[in-house]
Amino acid sequence: MIKQIYNQCKITALLLFPLFLLACGGSGGGSTGGNSDTITMVIDTDYTVSAGDTVLPANTSARFDIEKNSNENTSTVTLLTGSATIKRG
Repeated sequence: MIKQIYNQCKITALLLFPLFLLACGGSGGGSTGGNSDTITMVIDTDYTVSAGDTVLPANTSARFDIEKNSNENTSTVTLLTGSATIKRG
């Protein structure tokens, strides 16, 4: 039972890790204003995220499809299951 819980935590961490990398982005520009939008994601809808954006899963059942746009500094994120929000930074 403990091994099963460990494996579930490990899988969740591996799935969420790329989202945190996307959120970090590597850009050191900082915020250019105090306003940020929060978007509630809808299942099977594509969202474009860029450096400074953060994808926040509401629970561990959230699953995503992530595609890096090769010619741009953006990625496309699709919510497959669960619920999540995007905080624009």
